[in-house]
Amino acid sequence: MLKWLVILAICVGAWWYWKVWAPSRGMEVLATHLERQINQELWRLGVRDEHILRQYRQERRKLGVQWIELYREIQLPPSLTPAAVGRALEVLLRHTRAELLRSEASASGWRLEIGRPGYRWFSLLLLPAPGQRVAGKRVAIVIDDLGPASGPEQAFLALQIPLTFAILPRERYSRALATSLHQAGQEVILHLPLEPLAMRTHNPGQTALLIHMPTARMAQMFQQNVASVPFIVGVNNHMGSAFTEDAGSMKTLLAMMKKQGLFFLDSRTSQHSVGRQVAASLGLPYLENEFFLDNRDDPTAIGQHLDHLLRAAQGNGHVIAIGHVQRKFLVPTLRQKLPAFQRAGVSFVHLSALLH
Repeated sequence: MLKWLVILAICVGAWWYWKVWAPSRGMEVLATHLERQINQELWRLGVRDEHILRQYRQERRKLGVQWIELYREIQLPPSLTPAAVGRALEVLLRHTRAELLRSEASASGWRLEIGRPGYRWFSLLLLPAPGQRVAGKRVAIVIDDLGPASGPEQAFLALQIPLTFAILPRERYSRALATSLHQAGQEVILHLPLEPLAMRTHNPGQTALLIHMPTARMAQMFQQNVASVPFIVGVNNHMGSAFTEDAGSMKTLLAMMKKQGLFFLDSRTSQHSVGRQVAASLGLPYLENEFFLDNRDDPTAIGQHLDHLLRAAQGNGHVIAIGHVQRKFLVPTLRQKLPAFQRAGVSFVHLSALLH
Protein backbone atom coordinates (compact mmCIF):
# COMPACT_ATOMS: atom_id res chain seq x y z
CA MET A 1 0.00 0.00 0.00
CA LEU A 2 2.81 2.38 0.94
CA LYS A 3 4.49 1.65 -2.38
CA TRP A 4 1.42 2.75 -4.32
CA LEU A 5 1.05 5.90 -2.19
CA VAL A 6 4.67 6.81 -2.98
CA ILE A 7 4.09 6.22 -6.70
CA LEU A 8 0.91 8.32 -6.56
CA ALA A 9 2.76 11.13 -4.77
CA ILE A 10 5.52 11.06 -7.40
CA CYS A 11 2.96 11.19 -10.21
CA VAL A 12 1.11 14.09 -8.59
CA GLY A 13 4.40 15.88 -8.03
CA ALA A 14 5.46 15.36 -11.64
CA TRP A 15 2.07 16.57 -12.89
CA TRP A 16 2.30 19.67 -10.69
CA TYR A 17 5.83 20.41 -11.88
CA TRP A 18 5.10 20.09 -15.60
CA LYS A 19 1.57 21.54 -15.63
CA VAL A 20 1.78 24.23 -12.94
CA TRP A 21 5.25 25.23 -11.74
CA ALA A 22 7.17 25.00 -15.02
CA PRO A 23 4.50 26.83 -17.11
CA SER A 24 4.20 29.52 -14.48
CA ARG A 25 7.96 30.08 -14.51
CA GLY A 26 7.95 30.18 -18.31
CA MET A 27 5.01 32.57 -18.29
CA GLU A 28 6.84 34.93 -15.95
CA VAL A 29 9.88 35.04 -18.23
CA LEU A 30 7.76 35.56 -21.35
CA ALA A 31 5.71 38.32 -19.74
CA THR A 32 8.83 40.15 -18.55
CA HIS A 33 10.41 39.95 -22.00
CA LEU A 34 7.19 41.08 -23.68
CA GLU A 35 6.83 44.08 -21.36
CA ARG A 36 10.31 45.18 -22.41
CA GLN A 37 9.37 44.82 -26.11
CA ILE A 38 6.12 46.78 -25.63
CA ASN A 39 7.97 49.57 -23.80
CA GLN A 40 10.54 49.79 -26.61
CA GLU A 41 7.82 49.98 -29.26
CA LEU A 42 5.91 52.69 -27.37
CA TRP A 43 9.14 54.67 -26.97
CA ARG A 44 9.85 54.32 -30.69
CA LEU A 45 6.40 55.71 -31.44
CA GLY A 46 6.97 58.71 -29.16
CA VAL A 47 5.26 57.67 -25.91
CA ARG A 48 7.16 58.84 -22.83
CA ASP A 49 6.76 58.37 -19.07
CA GLU A 50 4.77 61.61 -18.76
CA HIS A 51 2.09 60.17 -21.05
CA ILE A 52 1.27 57.34 -18.61
CA LEU A 53 -1.76 58.48 -16.62
CA ARG A 54 -2.16 55.40 -14.46
CA GLN A 55 -0.35 52.12 -13.97
CA TYR A 56 -0.60 49.32 -11.48
CA ARG A 57 0.17 45.62 -11.15
CA GLN A 58 -2.20 43.04 -9.78
CA GLU A 59 -1.43 39.50 -8.66
CA ARG A 60 -3.46 36.83 -10.45
CA ARG A 61 -3.84 33.14 -9.72
CA LYS A 62 -5.51 30.40 -11.76
CA LEU A 63 -5.28 26.62 -11.41
CA GLY A 64 -2.20 26.99 -9.26
CA VAL A 65 -0.49 29.30 -11.75
CA GLN A 66 0.44 32.71 -10.37
CA TRP A 67 1.37 35.77 -12.41
CA ILE A 68 1.31 39.57 -12.32
CA GLU A 69 -1.01 41.49 -14.63
CA LEU A 70 0.03 45.00 -15.67
CA TYR A 71 -2.64 47.65 -16.27
CA ARG A 72 -1.55 50.84 -18.03
CA GLU A 73 -3.56 53.86 -19.15
CA ILE A 74 -1.76 56.09 -21.67
CA GLN A 75 -2.74 59.51 -22.97
CA LEU A 76 -1.01 59.76 -26.32
CA PRO A 77 0.91 62.78 -27.62
CA PRO A 78 -0.83 64.83 -30.35
CA SER A 79 1.23 63.17 -33.10
CA LEU A 80 -0.31 59.75 -32.41
CA THR A 81 -3.81 58.30 -32.62
CA PRO A 82 -5.03 55.35 -30.51
CA ALA A 83 -5.77 53.39 -33.69
CA ALA A 84 -2.24 53.83 -35.05
CA VAL A 85 -0.57 52.77 -31.79
CA GLY A 86 -2.98 49.88 -31.37
CA ARG A 87 -2.16 48.61 -34.85
CA ALA A 88 1.60 48.96 -34.23
CA LEU A 89 1.33 46.84 -31.09
CA GLU A 90 -0.75 44.25 -32.93
CA VAL A 91 2.05 43.96 -35.49
CA LEU A 92 4.62 43.62 -32.71
CA LEU A 93 2.72 40.71 -31.18
CA ARG A 94 2.94 38.69 -34.39
CA HIS A 95 6.66 38.34 -33.69
CA THR A 96 6.24 37.16 -30.08
CA ARG A 97 4.86 34.10 -28.30
CA ALA A 98 2.01 36.11 -26.81
CA GLU A 99 -1.45 36.61 -28.29
CA LEU A 100 -3.81 39.51 -28.71
CA LEU A 101 -6.76 38.51 -26.56
CA ARG A 102 -8.82 41.64 -27.15
CA SER A 103 -8.54 44.66 -29.43
CA GLU A 104 -11.38 47.10 -29.75
CA ALA A 105 -12.04 50.78 -30.20
CA SER A 106 -14.43 52.63 -27.91
CA ALA A 107 -15.62 56.17 -27.44
CA SER A 108 -12.69 56.86 -25.10
CA GLY A 109 -9.85 55.22 -27.03
CA TRP A 110 -8.44 51.81 -27.89
CA ARG A 111 -8.26 48.86 -25.50
CA LEU A 112 -5.79 46.00 -25.86
CA GLU A 113 -5.49 42.83 -23.77
CA ILE A 114 -2.40 40.68 -24.26
CA GLY A 115 -1.30 37.31 -22.93
CA ARG A 116 -2.07 33.65 -23.47
CA PRO A 117 -5.55 32.10 -23.70
CA GLY A 118 -6.95 32.23 -20.18
CA TYR A 119 -4.03 34.28 -18.85
CA ARG A 120 -4.13 38.05 -19.34
CA TRP A 121 -0.73 39.67 -18.80
CA PHE A 122 -1.34 43.24 -19.97
CA SER A 123 -4.33 45.56 -20.20
CA LEU A 124 -3.62 48.76 -22.12
CA LEU A 125 -6.00 51.68 -22.63
CA LEU A 126 -4.80 54.16 -25.27
CA LEU A 127 -6.44 57.59 -25.04
CA PRO A 128 -6.19 60.44 -27.59
CA ALA A 129 -4.32 63.63 -26.69
CA PRO A 130 -6.33 66.32 -24.87
CA GLY A 131 -8.51 68.15 -27.37
CA GLN A 132 -7.71 65.68 -30.12
CA ARG A 133 -10.73 64.50 -32.03
CA VAL A 134 -10.55 60.93 -33.16
CA ALA A 135 -12.85 61.89 -36.00
CA GLY A 136 -12.12 64.99 -38.06
CA LYS A 137 -10.71 66.19 -41.33
CA ARG A 138 -8.15 63.55 -42.14
CA VAL A 139 -6.28 62.36 -45.21
CA ALA A 140 -4.51 59.03 -45.63
CA ILE A 141 -2.10 58.75 -48.54
CA VAL A 142 -0.82 55.33 -49.58
CA ILE A 143 2.44 55.11 -51.54
CA ASP A 144 2.42 52.04 -53.81
CA ASP A 145 5.05 49.92 -55.56
CA LEU A 146 7.92 49.87 -53.08
CA GLY A 147 10.28 46.88 -53.04
CA PRO A 148 12.27 46.68 -56.29
CA ALA A 149 14.51 49.67 -55.41
CA SER A 150 15.85 51.32 -52.28
CA GLY A 151 16.22 55.09 -51.92
CA PRO A 152 13.13 56.75 -53.47
CA GLU A 153 11.24 56.38 -50.16
CA GLN A 154 13.62 58.87 -48.51
CA ALA A 155 12.02 61.82 -50.30
CA PHE A 156 8.64 60.84 -48.87
CA LEU A 157 10.08 60.46 -45.37
CA ALA A 158 11.54 63.96 -45.65
CA LEU A 159 7.99 65.34 -45.88
CA GLN A 160 7.62 64.41 -42.19
CA ILE A 161 3.95 63.48 -42.42
CA PRO A 162 2.28 60.14 -41.67
CA LEU A 163 2.18 57.98 -44.79
CA THR A 164 1.32 54.36 -45.46
CA PHE A 165 3.77 52.48 -47.68
CA ALA A 166 2.53 49.54 -49.78
CA ILE A 167 5.40 47.12 -50.43
CA LEU A 168 5.43 44.47 -53.15
CA PRO A 169 6.23 40.98 -51.86
CA ARG A 170 9.46 39.06 -52.41
CA GLU A 171 11.28 41.89 -54.14
CA ARG A 172 14.96 42.64 -53.55
CA TYR A 173 14.36 45.29 -50.88
CA SER A 174 10.92 44.26 -49.57
CA ARG A 175 12.06 43.14 -46.13
CA ALA A 176 14.65 45.86 -45.60
CA LEU A 177 12.26 48.64 -46.62
CA ALA A 178 9.47 47.32 -44.40
CA THR A 179 11.85 47.23 -41.44
CA SER A 180 13.34 50.69 -42.00
CA LEU A 181 9.96 52.34 -42.62
CA HIS A 182 8.50 50.71 -39.52
CA GLN A 183 11.46 51.93 -37.48
CA ALA A 184 10.87 55.42 -38.88
CA GLY A 185 7.36 55.36 -37.42
CA GLN A 186 5.56 54.91 -40.73
CA GLU A 187 2.91 52.34 -41.55
CA VAL A 188 3.49 49.36 -43.83
CA ILE A 189 0.99 47.27 -45.79
CA LEU A 190 1.41 44.47 -48.31
CA HIS A 191 0.94 45.52 -51.96
CA LEU A 192 -0.42 42.18 -53.15
CA PRO A 193 -0.35 41.42 -56.90
CA LEU A 194 -3.67 40.05 -58.16
CA GLU A 195 -4.80 38.95 -61.59
CA PRO A 196 -5.70 41.83 -63.95
CA LEU A 197 -8.18 41.71 -66.81
CA ALA A 198 -5.49 42.13 -69.48
CA MET A 199 -2.86 39.56 -68.46
CA ARG A 200 -1.08 39.74 -71.82
CA THR A 201 -0.32 43.44 -71.57
CA HIS A 202 -0.22 43.78 -67.76
CA ASN A 203 1.91 41.05 -66.22
CA PRO A 204 1.34 40.98 -62.41
CA GLY A 205 4.50 38.93 -61.82
CA GLN A 206 5.31 35.57 -60.27
CA THR A 207 3.98 36.50 -56.82
CA ALA A 208 0.46 37.22 -58.11
CA LEU A 209 -2.63 35.34 -56.99
CA LEU A 210 -4.79 34.14 -59.88
CA ILE A 211 -8.50 33.37 -60.10
CA HIS A 212 -8.17 29.73 -61.15
CA MET A 213 -5.39 28.95 -58.69
CA PRO A 214 -6.20 25.99 -56.38
CA THR A 215 -7.08 27.12 -52.86
CA ALA A 216 -4.09 25.34 -51.30
CA ARG A 217 -1.71 26.99 -53.77
CA MET A 218 -3.32 30.38 -53.20
CA ALA A 219 -2.93 29.98 -49.44
CA GLN A 220 0.71 28.97 -49.84
CA MET A 221 1.45 31.95 -52.09
CA PHE A 222 -0.34 34.33 -49.75
CA GLN A 223 1.64 33.10 -46.74
CA GLN A 224 4.93 33.44 -48.62
CA ASN A 225 4.04 36.97 -49.69
CA VAL A 226 2.99 38.01 -46.18
CA ALA A 227 6.16 36.52 -44.67
CA SER A 228 8.35 38.52 -47.06
CA VAL A 229 7.11 41.91 -45.80
CA PRO A 230 7.32 42.21 -42.00
CA PHE A 231 5.34 44.67 -39.85
CA ILE A 232 2.33 44.87 -42.17
CA VAL A 233 -1.04 45.90 -40.74
CA GLY A 234 -3.08 45.47 -43.91
CA VAL A 235 -3.15 44.61 -47.61
CA ASN A 236 -4.03 46.47 -50.79
CA ASN A 237 -4.16 45.10 -54.31
CA HIS A 238 -1.59 45.64 -57.05
CA MET A 239 -3.48 45.44 -60.36
CA GLY A 240 -6.27 42.90 -59.68
CA SER A 241 -9.04 44.23 -61.91
CA ALA A 242 -10.11 40.65 -62.74
CA PHE A 243 -9.47 39.11 -59.32
CA THR A 244 -11.40 41.75 -57.35
CA GLU A 245 -14.47 41.15 -59.56
CA ASP A 246 -14.52 37.41 -58.75
CA ALA A 247 -16.55 36.80 -55.59
CA GLY A 248 -15.23 33.28 -54.94
CA SER A 249 -11.58 34.25 -55.20
CA MET A 250 -12.11 37.34 -53.08
CA LYS A 251 -13.88 35.37 -50.38
CA THR A 252 -10.96 32.93 -50.17
CA LEU A 253 -8.38 35.72 -50.06
CA LEU A 254 -10.17 37.99 -47.60
CA ALA A 255 -10.81 35.07 -45.26
CA MET A 256 -7.04 34.50 -45.18
CA MET A 257 -6.49 38.19 -44.41
CA LYS A 258 -8.95 38.02 -41.54
CA LYS A 259 -7.15 35.01 -40.10
CA GLN A 260 -3.91 37.01 -40.16
CA GLY A 261 -5.54 39.99 -38.41
CA LEU A 262 -5.10 42.27 -41.45
CA PHE A 263 -7.43 44.82 -43.01
CA PHE A 264 -8.06 45.23 -46.74
CA LEU A 265 -7.71 48.44 -48.73
CA ASP A 266 -9.41 48.02 -52.10
CA SER A 267 -7.31 50.02 -54.57
CA ARG A 268 -10.37 50.09 -56.84
CA THR A 269 -8.62 49.12 -60.05
CA SER A 270 -12.06 47.93 -61.16
CA GLN A 271 -15.39 49.73 -60.74
CA HIS A 272 -16.99 46.29 -60.43
CA SER A 273 -14.93 45.13 -57.46
CA VAL A 274 -16.85 43.00 -54.94
CA GLY A 275 -14.37 43.81 -52.17
CA ARG A 276 -16.79 45.81 -50.04
CA GLN A 277 -19.54 43.17 -50.13
CA VAL A 278 -17.23 40.24 -49.44
CA ALA A 279 -15.43 42.04 -46.62
CA ALA A 280 -18.77 42.92 -45.02
CA SER A 281 -19.93 39.30 -45.21
CA LEU A 282 -16.73 38.16 -43.44
CA GLY A 283 -16.57 40.97 -40.89
CA LEU A 284 -13.19 42.05 -42.27
CA PRO A 285 -12.05 45.65 -41.68
CA TYR A 286 -12.28 47.35 -45.09
CA LEU A 287 -11.19 50.62 -46.63
CA GLU A 288 -11.47 51.93 -50.17
CA ASN A 289 -9.23 54.09 -52.32
CA GLU A 290 -11.08 57.12 -53.65
CA PHE A 291 -8.69 58.21 -56.38
CA PHE A 292 -5.14 58.00 -57.67
CA LEU A 293 -2.98 61.12 -57.35
CA ASP A 294 -0.48 60.56 -60.12
CA ASN A 295 -1.74 58.49 -63.04
CA ARG A 296 -0.14 61.32 -65.01
CA ASP A 297 3.31 62.22 -63.69
CA ASP A 298 2.75 65.89 -64.29
CA PRO A 299 2.92 68.62 -61.61
CA THR A 300 -0.20 70.40 -62.86
CA ALA A 301 -2.28 67.20 -62.91
CA ILE A 302 -0.97 66.07 -59.52
CA GLY A 303 -1.63 69.53 -58.06
CA GLN A 304 -5.23 69.38 -59.26
CA HIS A 305 -5.67 65.95 -57.67
CA LEU A 306 -4.26 67.25 -54.37
CA ASP A 307 -6.66 70.21 -54.49
CA HIS A 308 -9.47 67.70 -55.02
CA LEU A 309 -8.13 65.67 -52.10
CA LEU A 310 -8.29 68.72 -49.83
CA ARG A 311 -11.85 69.58 -50.88
CA ALA A 312 -12.94 65.96 -50.38
CA ALA A 313 -11.50 65.90 -46.85
CA GLN A 314 -13.27 69.15 -46.00
CA GLY A 315 -16.55 67.79 -47.31
CA ASN A 316 -16.42 64.16 -46.19
CA GLY A 317 -14.28 64.40 -43.06
CA HIS A 318 -11.74 61.89 -44.34
CA VAL A 319 -10.43 60.60 -47.65
CA ILE A 320 -7.97 58.01 -49.00
CA ALA A 321 -5.75 58.43 -52.05
CA ILE A 322 -2.94 56.44 -53.63
CA GLY A 323 0.33 57.67 -55.14
CA HIS A 324 3.35 55.84 -56.50
CA VAL A 325 6.91 55.83 -55.23
CA GLN A 326 8.48 56.09 -58.70
CA ARG A 327 6.67 59.30 -59.74
CA LYS A 328 9.03 62.24 -60.22
CA PHE A 329 6.62 65.08 -59.40
CA LEU A 330 4.52 63.67 -56.55
CA VAL A 331 6.83 64.63 -53.67
CA PRO A 332 7.60 68.22 -54.77
CA THR A 333 3.96 68.92 -55.57
CA LEU A 334 2.79 67.43 -52.27
CA ARG A 335 5.38 69.50 -50.39
CA GLN A 336 4.09 72.63 -52.11
CA LYS A 337 0.50 71.84 -51.12
CA LEU A 338 1.11 70.91 -47.47
CA PRO A 339 0.54 74.47 -46.12
CA ALA A 340 -2.93 74.53 -47.70
CA PHE A 341 -3.89 71.35 -45.83
CA GLN A 342 -2.55 72.81 -42.59
CA ARG A 343 -4.48 76.07 -43.01
CA ALA A 344 -7.67 74.11 -43.64
CA GLY A 345 -7.21 72.04 -40.48
CA VAL A 346 -6.82 68.80 -42.42
CA SER A 347 -4.35 66.35 -40.89
CA PHE A 348 -2.46 63.50 -42.50
CA VAL A 349 -2.87 60.13 -40.79
CA HIS A 350 -1.87 56.54 -41.31
CA LEU A 351 -4.39 54.43 -43.16
CA SER A 352 -5.34 52.34 -40.12
CA ALA A 353 -6.49 55.49 -38.29
CA LEU A 354 -9.50 55.59 -40.61
CA LEU A 355 -10.74 52.15 -39.57
CA HIS A 356 -12.52 53.56 -36.50
